Amino acid sequence: MKTLFTLTFLATTCLAQSDPQLSSWHTSGSGKYARIVETDAELLAGSTKTTWTRTSGPNTISQSLPVYAGPQQIDYSTNYIYLRTPSLATHTMGPWYNNAAKTALFVNVPKNQGLIIQIPRSSILGAIPTTKTRTGGYRFNNVMQDAVGWLVDGVAIFDPTDGWTYSNGSESGSPTGEWHRDAYVNEGITFDTSLAHQQNAGKYHHHANPLALRYQLGDAVAFNNTTKAYSETLTPTQHSPIVGWMLDGLPIYGPYGYSSALDSSSGVRRMIGGFVRRNGATVGVDNVTSAGRTLPAWALRNNNNTSASGPAVSTTYPLGRYIEDWAYLGDLQKSVGVNYAQGTVFDLNEYKVRWCVTPEFQSGSWSYFTCIDSTGT
Repeated sequence: MKTLFTLTFLATTCLAQSDPQLSSWHTSGSGKYARIVETDAELLAGSTKTTWTRTSGPNTISQSLPVYAGPQQIDYSTNYIYLRTPSLATHTMGPWYNNAAKTALFVNVPKNQGLIIQIPRSSILGAIPTTKTRTGGYRFNNVMQDAVGWLVDGVAIFDPTDGWTYSNGSESGSPTGEWHRDAYVNEGITFDTSLAHQQNAGKYHHHANPLALRYQLGDAVAFNNTTKAYSETLTPTQHSPIVGWMLDGLPIYGPYGYSSALDSSSGVRRMIGGFVRRNGATVGVDNVTSAGRTLPAWALRNNNNTSASGPAVSTTYPLGRYIEDWAYLGDLQKSVGVNYAQGTVFDLNEYKVRWCVTPEFQSGSWSYFTCIDSTGT
């Protein structure tokens, strides 16, 4: 096994230059302490902390000593990349609130996780597996994974759900239900300025667009020095950088790729996902508000073909509460006998992936892309 990077050593070998799984890690801030702000006032004042404690009921999370942020060591073998990380970002994390009025702090704060992550080398992947693993059930080396991938700043990526599901008339924290709540919709109020938060063990993670990291990497994200807020510019000047790696070994890019999948001279634009809200506004897409919640075809494929009705759309269970409130256009027809086609109507398949050339993979690769809509959401 070889070591590419530690706090005091960075190897600039030909291998590192030719292998994006070694060269893409964001290590420029890895010699700095992780820092947070706990309130908007601290954020605006730039008053950061390198140690912190939060107690809420029986749950106490404490970072009593400063800890270095970002990737701390990258090792590699023929078949794997090994990443040592605290899952703490190199940008300022926080604040986190529990309500829209921002009168209650979120119960959790981040904490050093002291992790070593194993990711397969892209060069050994071969064909994409035909058998997929359902949400909330991925085992790696027989260990259940909460993260589905890792950002290049060493922060965990969680799946789109918040861990709550609906089944048999009620919601619970059990992953066995067929209707999975969308974390961005249901937990977004607890996200910080980079759209991240942490669970009760203090693992800082993203369910959605990593704005602060993308800003650090030079993607089309702006930062307002007065409000300390990040925002999409929606005016990319270049292909998005690699922002992370999934546990299947494939790269994750920001939202912007080449207009034509196999032509790097075709210009850069926002990648369009294949999912649309099930509100009847798109030709061929059902309206679950009037017709009732039945599982879409993509969910049946990834849920062992188990079918279960969801709750009627209401103020308690609004449209968009569940990831199954979205339909995949690849399953649907835009006119009689004519299906929506990936590469024509939309860019990314049901896994948010396409085969394409990128700056790092000029001969082509399966690549994930961060999905935003035309407003930057």
